[in-house]
Amino acid sequence: MMATKEKMPFSAQYFLEVKMNKKIKENFSSLEGLDCSYQFEIDDDVWNLDLTKKNPQIKSGPLDEPDCAIKLSSENFEKLVRGKLNVPLDLVTGKLIIKGD
Repeated sequence: MMATKEKMPFSAQYFLEVKMNKKIKENFSSLEGLDCSYQFEIDDDVWNLDLTKKNPQIKSGPLDEPDCAIKLSSENFEKLVRGKLNVPLDLVTGKLIIKGD
């Protein structure tokens, strides 16, 4: 009898700090030459990615002046990650806020 694989609930923290940092490390050469910083505000939590630093990685906490700041709910972040978010509509309705370059 095969064991059923339980689906883990989505976690923005796990996605950003584990999955995305793994992708950044694996594909670092594709980020070379980028000179910008990002901030992700998801519900009451904040993460940042500063590509101006050596060995960039997504970390918990805000930046003083990010080049681009993205704000949305954890529910909408999960939809964004899964390709299910209606970005134009959510930008217009304020469910997704993007500031900066």
